[in-house]
Amino acid sequence: MQCWKSININKHSDNQKKLFLSLLTMLLSFITLYPLLSLKIMENTLYDDNLLLFVCGVIFIYPLHKLLHLVPLFFFKRGLNIKMEYDSLIHPVAIKLIDPVSKRTFLFALTTPFVILTSVIIGCLFTFTEYAHYFTILLSIHIGLCVSDFITLKNILQCPSNSFIEENDEGIKILIETN
Repeated sequence: MQCWKSININKHSDNQKKLFLSLLTMLLSFITLYPLLSLKIMENTLYDDNLLLFVCGVIFIYPLHKLLHLVPLFFFKRGLNIKMEYDSLIHPVAIKLIDPVSKRTFLFALTTPFVILTSVIIGCLFTFTEYAHYFTILLSIHIGLCVSDFITLKNILQCPSNSFIEENDEGIKILIETN
């Protein structure tokens, strides 16, 4: 395989920029979602008696997000080699692929946490309307966590469809097969 393009995600968008974009996205998503959802939910009374469950949700949303990145990778690629390491304050655990995976598999793994967790949180929000404020905060936190995934997604979508993606310490390498 030949390297088509090498993308240094950390150099392209440094950690302070990612942190700022994540926090700004969290804030803007809450400011946008809560008033819209409160129009539908205002007929119900909001309760705050399950604060412990909310705190557990805030604590476990990041590990669940990371786990959902891995599920499709293990499903589509047997014998997957990954490396887990400390990355930064924004993302304490970085999961890097040692072996290259296809673009389709990488895109699926990249978008899985956003699709699944967002769907579950929105489903809970409309099911348990008395805790809509908790679920709106969780949804905003999760959308903020997905910012770095969207930055990576933007870079990966531009590569050829038959390419393979490999992660290393510098960033992402896009590989294409040579004939």
